Amino acid sequence: MREAELDKEYSEMFNKLMSPEKLFKAQQAERAFMEEELRKFRESKEDGRKTIGKRH
Repeated sequence: MREAELDKEYSEMFNKLMSPEKLFKAQQAERAFMEEELRKFRESKEDGRKTIGKRH
């Protein structure tokens, strides 16, 4: 619940500081960043599974 409150609070602040276009672009950039980080995390987990049990 606290996260939703923070989202609302920050959204109101950003609406005062940024144009709707800039706010939209910032949200897109944040979403793209999170998707990329999640993709890298998943790939690293898969790479880790491939090496489990292999002797070097």
